[in-house]
Amino acid sequence: MPSAAFFERLGVFVDPGFLDPQFCESYLTEAQTCPCEPARLTRYGEAVTDDSRRKTGQLQISPTTIKGIRERLIAIKPRLETHFEVQLHALEPPSCYRYQVGDFFGLHRDVIDPSLPGSKFEKNRLVSLIIFLNGMSAEPSPQTFGGGALALYGLLNDARGQNYGFPLEPEQGQLIAFRSDLWHEVKPVTHGERFTIVSWFV
Repeated sequence: MPSAAFFERLGVFVDPGFLDPQFCESYLTEAQTCPCEPARLTRYGEAVTDDSRRKTGQLQISPTTIKGIRERLIAIKPRLETHFEVQLHALEPPSCYRYQVGDFFGLHRDVIDPSLPGSKFEKNRLVSLIIFLNGMSAEPSPQTFGGGALALYGLLNDARGQNYGFPLEPEQGQLIAFRSDLWHEVKPVTHGERFTIVSWFV
C-alpha cells in the first residue's frame, strides 16, 4: 500500500503519532466494554440504518475520553488551517466506531449539498479527521485488524485517476485529515476489529 509520505504529497494531512500508545491501549480497553449501536446514515435529513451502504458500530465512549480527544483536535487546528489554506471554525463532537469482520462503509463524501435536508455541520464540513486506535496486520494478531483499508479517491489532478481509490494502511495513533468533499470508502474488515475516532471541522 502507498506510504504516509505518498498521501502527504497528494495533499492529505498526516500526523503519525497524534495519540501515544498508552492512550490507544486505554481507549481499546474501554471500547471493548462500552455500549455499541449500529451507525447510521443521514438520508433526506433523517438518520437511518442501511447495511447495504454502511455496516459498523458506533461506540458510546465516556465523556472524559471524548473531552481529551476534542482538546487534542482543537490544538492542531492552526496546523490544519495552514495545510489546507482555509479558516476553520467549529469542531463537531468526535464519534467513535468499531468495525468487526465484514463491516464496511461504502463510497461517500462527508459534506452534503446545501439544497438537501441535513444539519448545518453536514452542509459546511471542510476538513474530515480520522484517528486510528489500532493498526493493520496481514495475519490475525492481538489488537490489530485486516482489510478495512481507507481508500481515498480524487487525489490526482488527472481524469484517469479520479475513479481510483488509493488505500491507506494506518498505524496505531495516526491521524489523517482530508477535504470533506473528497470521495472515500472503508473496505470490509477481514479479521480482528478496527477502531477509529472521527470528527470534522467546519
